[in-house]
Amino acid sequence: MIRDEFKPVVMTIEELTQHFENFANELSNKREDTKGTYTRALREFLKWFAVDKKFRFLVEDVQRYRDYLTYIKKLSPVSVSTYLTALRRFCEYLKTIGVIEKNPAKRIPGNKRPTSHSREFLTWEEIDQLLSSVERKDEAGYRDYAMIKMMLGCAMSELELSNADVGDLKVVNDQYIIYVQGKGKDVKDEIVPVPEDVVKALHDYFTFRSKRQPVEPDQPMFVSLGPKNMGERLTNKGIRIIINEHLKKSGVKKGRNRKLTPYSLKHTAAMIMVENGATPEELKKRLRFVGLGRGMFYYSKKENLEKPPQKQDSLQLSLL
Repeated sequence: MIRDEFKPVVMTIEELTQHFENFANELSNKREDTKGTYTRALREFLKWFAVDKKFRFLVEDVQRYRDYLTYIKKLSPVSVSTYLTALRRFCEYLKTIGVIEKNPAKRIPGNKRPTSHSREFLTWEEIDQLLSSVERKDEAGYRDYAMIKMMLGCAMSELELSNADVGDLKVVNDQYIIYVQGKGKDVKDEIVPVPEDVVKALHDYFTFRSKRQPVEPDQPMFVSLGPKNMGERLTNKGIRIIINEHLKKSGVKKGRNRKLTPYSLKHTAAMIMVENGATPEELKKRLRFVGLGRGMFYYSKKENLEKPPQKQDSLQLSLL
């Protein structure tokens, strides 16, 4: 650890909380999910600060906070890095307004991230098992089935599904596509091809949903059916809860509660693309990767989906 070279700053929890609220207001020009990530992470820091009572904005204090996140909270390396990034930005803000001279969080890196995916994927048999378990007898069933099909067939994340509107689904040159707004984006500038079986699942859902009220292009693609927020956009968290319930109900979890998550469906979609002959460049384009390196992981796991099902009812994937 690098030795500290600047004087400590003593601050009460009340003063720190006020600075946090001011910092949160400064984030008003950020995306809602970015602002939410920073504020949630910093609230954890505020709670720890009040209990620790020794934080003086020194490098050793940040190191102690990282140890707390790692060994007491037992957060994953990715989560620890996220919490430290939020603290780093907050300290930079305090430096800008003259509260501290230097940013001690810059001296402490996040924990080393895993070199391979921490999430597992579904086999062909498990894909059929999951899809077959979704009962399409009411609006919720048709909605959930369509969401799962989009995650598997279009490699869409919970956030992308939450951001989607009905009108984002379009036909271009006889091919259905959907405009996607991904993580860190302010606009829907990514084009994702939608396979025919996924289109059918969406149309079946919209048809059933229209019995309750007309489905318009400017409406959210997936809506809540709860009594308090009927018809409102399903949140990222809400979609995650729904998909997790189906993973459990279908029996595909098999004790893999922390390894098999809703993100595993996007992970599975990537594996299917590889086994269907997608090139690294196609994989990068379809999964919205920044570079080719991340996608190469899937090639090392090729053929791990095991034998495909006899009936091709699971899904299709367009490689366009």
